[in-house]
Amino acid sequence: MSDPTLSERVKTLVDQALDAIERADSFSSEDAKRPVPNPPATLHAIAELEADLRERGISMPPSLRALLTHYDGVPEFMGPAEGLSLRSAREIVDAREDDEADWEELSPAASFVFMGGDSPAFVGFLPDSADDAGEMAVVHIDASGEETEYDGLVDYLESHLGYLNDVIESNEADRADLPDD
Repeated sequence: MSDPTLSERVKTLVDQALDAIERADSFSSEDAKRPVPNPPATLHAIAELEADLRERGISMPPSLRALLTHYDGVPEFMGPAEGLSLRSAREIVDAREDDEADWEELSPAASFVFMGGDSPAFVGFLPDSADDAGEMAVVHIDASGEETEYDGLVDYLESHLGYLNDVIESNEADRADLPDD
């Protein structure tokens, strides 16, 4: 069972990020849309993911379980330009072998990717970093191979939201300096 406080925190951060993605994209596109999250994962889908992880000696981080109880993936979670999606429970399982083949040399997080897409960038958990509660550090490998590590999923979501808010603030400041028509 998920910690209700953690569960609500994860949901709030994802919802705020989705709103911010739409706002940030509105500065460069008249067709900006809020990414649409998938419905919650079924208990069966979560159990299948847990079984896959358990076979590899990995436990599911409580933050990922919390996310999946609200949204079973979010297409274009990083916005349309980035092309990275939060994967569904099934996608995490189905893509594992390809992820490891493609990215194993870049990071141990390639064994537990929860965000990927059609680019060389990905985001994954570092299984060897699990704490007593089962939370794991998160690594974002960008398209150039640069690695940024976060304390966990919540820290990653907070950082992503902060980045989006900075983009919005910068664009609003630029717009404020434009002459009136």
